[in-house]
Formats: sequence, C-alpha cells, structure tokens
Amino acid sequence: MNNLDHHVSAAIDGRDEIEKYLIKCKSVFGELFSQAKSSNEIEFAFSLCPEFRPFAISTFVPAQNAVTEYREFITNEINSPIKIRNALACYSHIAESSGLWEIVVNMISVKNGLRHDVYPFSDLVKDFGKKDQAIDPNANKVLRSVTNFSKAKGETALYEILNTGFDSDVRNGFAHADYVLLTDGICFGSRYKHERIIGWSEFSVLFSKAMAIYDALIEIREEFLSEYFVPKLIEIYEPDKKGTMSTIISIENSSFSISQTFKSDSES
Repeated sequence: MNNLDHHVSAAIDGRDEIEKYLIKCKSVFGELFSQAKSSNEIEFAFSLCPEFRPFAISTFVPAQNAVTEYREFITNEINSPIKIRNALACYSHIAESSGLWEIVVNMISVKNGLRHDVYPFSDLVKDFGKKDQAIDPNANKVLRSVTNFSKAKGETALYEILNTGFDSDVRNGFAHADYVLLTDGICFGSRYKHERIIGWSEFSVLFSKAMAIYDALIEIREEFLSEYFVPKLIEIYEPDKKGTMSTIISIENSSFSISQTFKSDSES
C-alpha cells in the first residue's frame, strides 16, 4: 500500500462538505433536544444521562475516552495501514455504542410523550433492529434500531443523517474482520454475495460524517447540560396523588444529579 495520500487529499478537499454536514447535525440534534425538553423537562433530564441505572457499568464515558484516544493516534493523516484500522475501529465504536445512542432513543421517546426508559434497547432491537435477509451474526443492530425508530417516529431529518452518515458494510466488515486494505481503497466481504470496494475518497467522507454526527451529539448534550450548572427546581402538582413532586436538577462537582421529593397536601 503506497498511495494512501489519496485519502489525505480527499479529506482536505471535502472539508466544506463536512463542515456543512456538522452544522446540519447540530441543528437536528438541537431541535430534537429542545422539543423533548418542552414535552417533559424531567424525563428530558433523565435522558441526558445514558445508562442511568444502578449496579451497571456505563459505557458512555469510556466511549468518549475511546474516541479521543483513536483521534490522538490517527491525528490528521490516516496515512498507514494501522491508522486505517484504527479509523475503522473508531467508526464502528461510535456506530454501535449503546450508551451513546440511548440518549437519542430516549429523546425521541420523550418528545413523543413517553417516559425515559432505563433499558431502551431491550425492546427496541427486537422491533427495529432486524433486517430482511440479514446474515447472522450481525453487528449493526444498535444503530439500525435507532435509525429505524427515528423513521417510524417521523424524525425525517434525524433518519437522513443517520442513514447517510453510517455505512452498514463498513461496520459489519470491521466487526467480523471481513475486509482487506487495497491500494485503491478497502474491500469489504460478501455479506450479500458480493464484494464492495470503498475508495479512499468515499471512505474519507464516511469517516468524517460519522465523526461529525458524534461531535454534534456530544456538543448539543453538553450545551443542554450546562443549563443545570445552577440547580433548577421543578414543581409539579399531581392531583391523583394529592400532592406535589419537587425535582431538583443540578450539576455538582461535575456530577449530574436529579433528586425528587413528594409532599402530600396533608403535609402542607
């Protein structure tokens, strides 16, 4: 492999396209988060915290750390086989990190009047993770679930960026070591009885779009998290319980906190 500079030049030539794509991603996630917050701020706040459940190891922060480490290794030039393999690993890590995509799934649910789900993928993968004639084992169930769920809920813009920003052949090929690095690009195996070669220019765009989606999601989440640097009190009267639920949402010592207390009318 002696002309990987094609990949580098393609990345440089496509900067304007990726910058526009990043702006679009930020707009899509920003609107989704805003609408979810307007629907139910308490459930929205819970949705900002992926894998918000007791006695479980969260993969969200480790996923962020992994992406940072991939980037530090790759730098700005993917100009060697090992850096390409790391780019593929980074790409797949982003696409299938359940902790990352729990945020999006729950935002869609809350926007549509549902509650935050502690285990959103337990049923989602069953309903939206399948694909006709898909060959098992399959490595695309998490993102496929999110993409199909967004389409089913009418999130057209979100569906579009997810559908164009990630490529199932790339993800599956890397997950199953079913790819070969060639001079002109990457050849992915015959999942559906055909091989596919993705040239360096196309791979550059795919990789850059995936990173743009990741960056946009992380940035929008942090933007909304910052609203709780000053603790916020939300009081909601619950007539069926004859009392008021008080919820305090805050960030203290870099730790996101949601505390709730209920006060019945008889205690007033």
